[in-house]
Order: sequence, then structure tokens, then C-alpha cells
Amino acid sequence: MSTTKNKKKTFSTVVTVLVSSALLIFVLILILVFCIFNRSYHWEIGTDSDIVAELSCEDGIWQMNISGSGAMDELTFTDEAKAWYKDIYSLSTGWTVCVERVTISEGVTYICKAAFADMPLSYVSLPSDITSIGESAFRGCTALTQISFGGTVAQWSEISFGEHWSSESNIRYIYCSDGVVDLQTTNQ
Repeated sequence: MSTTKNKKKTFSTVVTVLVSSALLIFVLILILVFCIFNRSYHWEIGTDSDIVAELSCEDGIWQMNISGSGAMDELTFTDEAKAWYKDIYSLSTGWTVCVERVTISEGVTYICKAAFADMPLSYVSLPSDITSIGESAFRGCTALTQISFGGTVAQWSEISFGEHWSSESNIRYIYCSDGVVDLQTTNQ
């Protein structure tokens, strides 16, 4: 009987060690996932560093927040100041980052040409300070169906739009502070 009791005790100890090890591995994996999917990156994207883009991930959703004052610099693929655009697809992890949300703060007046072209955006918020949107700024954003605009419908109609600013995208509605603009019924 003593042998049976020892075998049960040994089996119980082995099971306890295995369960504890499995839980420890699970916790370590959770910590690793949290570290990978909750990150933050920072780039200066305006003249004299007036405008800053910050890329962050929370709960697996990548968001870009752009703040500062003035116009975004034009985007060139050889200019290191625009690294946020190039590196979004090859950050230190070597993974593709799919930015889904972009929020531009008050103070930014111009969105540069092709700023968000072909990104898988599903949400964009623009400030009432925007006076100009560059050529192809949201071209190819097929997941984007609407834009939130902090200004009025009248302010939206005063914005200067570059050619094809929203071509090949699915943007239809601009939600303004006092109403909605339907892009299918306007000439924008």
C-alpha cells in the first residue's frame, strides 16, 4: 500500500510541476504579446520639427496621432524625416504594421501629398484647422468609408483639395460638427 501511496504522491507532484510550468509559460507569452502589441514610436514630420507623428499600438490596433502646428512636410522616400511612412512597414520587429486609425490634432493645417495612401485605415479624425489636403492623401484607403472633421460643413467646403485626394478609396461621408457631407453628391 505504501508503494501505491508513493506513486500517487509522485504523480501528483509531477502534475503540479507540469501545471505550474504551463502557467508560467502562458504568463511569459502574455507578457511578450503585451510588449509586442503595446508599443509606441515617434517621428518628426514637419518643418523644423513643428509636427510630430506618434505611432502606438493598444490591444492590437495601431493608431497614428499627428500633432503640432502648421503644414506637414511633403513626403519623399529619400528624406529621413519621413521615416514614419517608410518604417511603418518595417519596424524593428520586421513585421508589417497596419495602421487602422489616424487622428490629427488641432494646429495641423495641411496634409501632405500621399500622406496615407494605400494604408488600411478604418478611422480618420481631422481638425477644423485643416485648410488643404494634398494630392492622393487618402488614395487607395479602401477600408475608409468616412472621416470625422472637427469643423463645420462650411469650413469643409473651404478646404483646398489636391487632385485624387480620395481616389480609389471608399470615403463617402464627412462627419462635421454641424452636419454630414456626402462626397457622392459633391464635387470633391
